[in-house]
Amino acid sequence: EITPELAQWRRNFIETADTLDIEEFAKYLAESEDFQLVFGNTEFKGKKAAKERFGQQFGALSLMKHEITKEWGAGNTILFESIATYVFKGDDHECKFRACTVCDVDLSKG
Repeated sequence: EITPELAQWRRNFIETADTLDIEEFAKYLAESEDFQLVFGNTEFKGKKAAKERFGQQFGALSLMKHEITKEWGAGNTILFESIATYVFKGDDHECKFRACTVCDVDLSKG
């Protein structure tokens, strides 16, 4: 079951990602050295590496939008499925794909 706090965190996380503001998005990434993130079959260890990768991706896009289709939660873990829409700079075509995201959330950090 997803708590109201976890559901709000997910909404804020997606809304922030969709702004393509890497500095704001990076606030959602853990400071811990053992932080790991997998994006597009590539694993990134540490906040710096993840921020650099997402910064590259955000910089290539003129639009990113996620439509949540399903979500599940247990404790402080949330899994959500979305239809992600990307529009790359210099290209008017939308690229849509199904994305699954899993986050372990420390709600004490806001």
